[in-house]
Amino acid sequence: MKVENEYEKFSLKLFVRKYLQKSPYIYDKFIQFYRDLRAKKISHNILNDIKKIKRIKNFPIFTQIQVETFSKCNGGCSFCPVNRFVDPRSSELMKEELFYKIINELSEIDYSGIFYFHMNNEPLLDKRIYKFVKDTRKTLPKATLSLWTNGTPLNVEKFIILADDLDHLVIDNYSNELKLHPNISTIKKFCEDNPKYGKNVRIRLRLEDEILDTRASRAPNRKPLKKQVKAPCLYTFKQINVRPDGKISLCCNDALGEVTLGDASKDSLIDIWRGKQFNDVRKILSVSRSGIDICEGCDTMHVPNPNG
Repeated sequence: MKVENEYEKFSLKLFVRKYLQKSPYIYDKFIQFYRDLRAKKISHNILNDIKKIKRIKNFPIFTQIQVETFSKCNGGCSFCPVNRFVDPRSSELMKEELFYKIINELSEIDYSGIFYFHMNNEPLLDKRIYKFVKDTRKTLPKATLSLWTNGTPLNVEKFIILADDLDHLVIDNYSNELKLHPNISTIKKFCEDNPKYGKNVRIRLRLEDEILDTRASRAPNRKPLKKQVKAPCLYTFKQINVRPDGKISLCCNDALGEVTLGDASKDSLIDIWRGKQFNDVRKILSVSRSGIDICEGCDTMHVPNPNG
């Protein structure tokens, strides 16, 4: 295990942060140029992936599921539309019956994809998460279990509980000084002394005031796109996202739950995934990002994976 710091040595991201972000006009021009260039590069690959998926007779099941068991985060990241200073969502805990309904349904289909214990929240604010992780490991032995946290609620005892059952634990240490928080330093030292616990752990030094993707055009520190990204989107072909009340969001970037594609508390995940609402959205996003408000202003062009 090592501490990752993208700002440690010279890179494009470091150059953008140090110089271009100081001039909003130049930064916007650069980002637009970069996004257009990237869209041209990956659009063909995305279209090919979509065509392959569509050719399969029985539409394939999602390869990723994100389950948000609590609707709040204690972070203040300026790029996040639900940081603790601006989050308009009410505080909501997922009912335990719903959580177990979800993992039992996945067990019935022998789910072997990625199961994330977060979406747009700090998962460790839900004190039940440790039990949820352990029970999910037993119920879904073939799944890859992944949890991303800002690490603030962690201590060594809690860390051990998670590390025993997770395949990936990503700790995003947010600090504008790029310094480890004391509790994360303690965990790092523990992993160095006990190497078996560091195998599936990543500690990333992150900046709270980073400027990242537009997060479906809702990032507080990004201006609206002047030109729509000319690339289709793979999210609705790969990922399903469950909010604490069971409602299914369009994608993980839909932090405010503005587009709902079903309700896991009422219907099965498979029926929702292969249902009309999802299929209607896929028809749109397999061609362009027009017609869906939050997609029109979104510049995300990847589907997340456990390795970040």
